[in-house]
Amino acid sequence: MPKLLVIADTHIRPSYDSIYQWSCLARYCLKTKPDYIIHLGDVADLDSQARLISNRGLYSLEEELKVVEHTLEAFHNVFKDYNNKQRQNKKKMYRPHLVLTLGNHDVRNGITHIQELFESFGWSVYPYLEPVLIEGITFVHCMHRGLSDSICTTAQELLENWHGNIVVGHGHHKDFFESFSMATRETITALRSPCFMSEVSNWAVQTNNKWSKGFTEIEVNPFNFVWRNMECLYKI
Repeated sequence: MPKLLVIADTHIRPSYDSIYQWSCLARYCLKTKPDYIIHLGDVADLDSQARLISNRGLYSLEEELKVVEHTLEAFHNVFKDYNNKQRQNKKKMYRPHLVLTLGNHDVRNGITHIQELFESFGWSVYPYLEPVLIEGITFVHCMHRGLSDSICTTAQELLENWHGNIVVGHGHHKDFFESFSMATRETITALRSPCFMSEVSNWAVQTNNKWSKGFTEIEVNPFNFVWRNMECLYKI
């Protein structure tokens, strides 16, 4: 039974200690052994690329990307150290499938740095708004309503528009909705994942108390899921 661990909207930035958080996530993955680790996008804030000059913050693009790189290095070093020991002891190594679906922050001003960085660490990266089907479930940063330019803001809207198991990020809070597919004769579920962070961004002054923080674990065949809070990572 494949297991999937999903994070979303990490919004890495120089003012936030993402290295410790991602290292804890890697150790959690070594304990639970998900077959897939999926990031639903908005890896970093990238305030330097904001449309309005007043929102561009204190850091350059180079400084913002350096923090993302150091965070990814810390994450992968946990796996590297574990696999080195497993290799020495002639035991099975842990090599999950790594998937990133780019978010709107990741492609600001058409930049490709986030995609290139993740690919250099072995992740499969999908363009912003391009869905990827994994184990019968659609994953994407966000989905539009039908043919419009507006985003589905509830799990119910996702099912009503896309009619299948689907998991998205973008909204920064948990939501799910179930229905029944007459075509497949199976229950179908839509999930909106929480944001994977402990501290919210400066631009979220009015909305930060509404954000759900944590990550999602999914099992397939049959579909089942659980939301985890951030605190469980620090108990490993």
